[in-house]
Amino acid sequence: MTPTQFLKDWWPILVGLIVLYAPTYYDLTQTYWTKEENIHGPMVSLAVVWLIWRQRAALLVPPHQTQPIIGGIILSFGLLLYAIGRSQEVQFLEVGSQIPTFLGILLIVMGRAQINTFWFPLLFLTFMIPLPDSIVSAITSPLKGLISRLVEESLYMLGYPIARSGVILSIGPYQLLVADACSGLNSIFSLSAMGLLYVHLLHYRNKLKNILLVISIVPIAFIANFLRVVILVLVTFYYGDAAGQGFLHGFAGMVLFSAALILVFTLDWLLSLVLTEDKYRTEARSDSSHEYDYNNHESGLKSHETLFGLIRLKHFAIGIAMVFTVFLSMTLKPTKTYTSITTAQFEEMLPKQFGDWKFIESINQVNPLPDTQDVVSETYGSLINRTYKNMKGEQIMLLVGYGNKQTMRLKTHRQEVCYASQGFTISNLKNIAIKFDDATIQATQYLAQKDLRQEAVTYWFTMGNKVVTTKLDRLLTQISYGLNGEIPDGILVRVSNLSTNEQNAYTLNENFIKALLGAMDKNDVNRFKGK
Repeated sequence: MTPTQFLKDWWPILVGLIVLYAPTYYDLTQTYWTKEENIHGPMVSLAVVWLIWRQRAALLVPPHQTQPIIGGIILSFGLLLYAIGRSQEVQFLEVGSQIPTFLGILLIVMGRAQINTFWFPLLFLTFMIPLPDSIVSAITSPLKGLISRLVEESLYMLGYPIARSGVILSIGPYQLLVADACSGLNSIFSLSAMGLLYVHLLHYRNKLKNILLVISIVPIAFIANFLRVVILVLVTFYYGDAAGQGFLHGFAGMVLFSAALILVFTLDWLLSLVLTEDKYRTEARSDSSHEYDYNNHESGLKSHETLFGLIRLKHFAIGIAMVFTVFLSMTLKPTKTYTSITTAQFEEMLPKQFGDWKFIESINQVNPLPDTQDVVSETYGSLINRTYKNMKGEQIMLLVGYGNKQTMRLKTHRQEVCYASQGFTISNLKNIAIKFDDATIQATQYLAQKDLRQEAVTYWFTMGNKVVTTKLDRLLTQISYGLNGEIPDGILVRVSNLSTNEQNAYTLNENFIKALLGAMDKNDVNRFKGK
């Protein structure tokens, strides 16, 4: 098959792929890839294109051992993921759909032999998939805390006037926030991707060497990021905050990445001294290393010519299926919000005085860090912070947030993550059931400790008319509303106090919640506690 014949056969599929995924890539450039911690995304996409181009000769050979049934099932699954992800703004489903979509196309059109050729580009696409926030938060928060502590201890030992509060470093007259981009998560992803590509291209025969190189990527990325933050702190200390911020968003990223790659190359060289190259190393893979040998398959070529019209029909059917999926995703896209509450209405829902409780000036709330404040402001159209006090002098801190659109791109965050990012230690995290009238509210409670402050927190979150507790629950609820044409709204309710007796603190939270709901209008209560 010549390149001209390839384009003549494959144009329906190529058009379908462009119509399907061009909007996806455009959205990535406007959202996910704009963040420093996700800069590896464009590099991965370019590497995948290069890997496919490198093996392009494999796409010019006649098909062999095609599997239209299995391939059709896999392709249908990929297109379903795309339709749901695109219409409901679930980006990791939309981007992740590329893997089963491409795999299904190869099985249908080219056959099983070409899976051996393109398995690595398909695997490499996983680095493009935006991770769910639950995973990102679970990794980022402890990494930021560890980086902050190590930088503080290291510079303090060297005699610098440095102190730390959570993830905020104070050195001399300056304060620096160790933000999400400084956690090292971005470098771990990008370097893991580049490290796997490096190992794949060099193709070492010795499995031990491959394993050592791969598992070394995470600690190397962490070390490089530690050095980055140290340099940033020192630049700020000696040259001022403006120089430090400029360094962070400019030269620092390049220094980090270059240093990490140098460490990987150095480790590779050291391993080569122990594992001699003549014995353990082969040359990089050639473009033809996985091409199928058709010299002894004349009958297969004749069969290909006989069924040429049918094979073209497969290409056309696949292209039509992809274009249809785009229109399906547009049809499934929700167009109306479940409900909408103005800030004034939201304020009126919450009484300032009820029972033994009276609103006083709020002074003790834990608020988001500056690097997440913009996201929080966008997520919650209305955000109320209040402190209530009863006749016994006990105080309760109440935070209630409302957002009329809850999607995977714009959604509330877990409160324990918010506290952990402030440097709090989270313990006794568990789900509880709060009984109110004939209903039960599924809430979360935990103890947050930092220095001498001990705060018992109870919170829950509703989407539409349902209380959701897990990320999967939120995703399924969002999709359920979305397939009915609605975007669910969300209400976050967080109650906490500083009592030193943990059990009494949780009891106080629960009693306050029941008193608050009991003083609210019944319709408003249903919105807060779900049905």
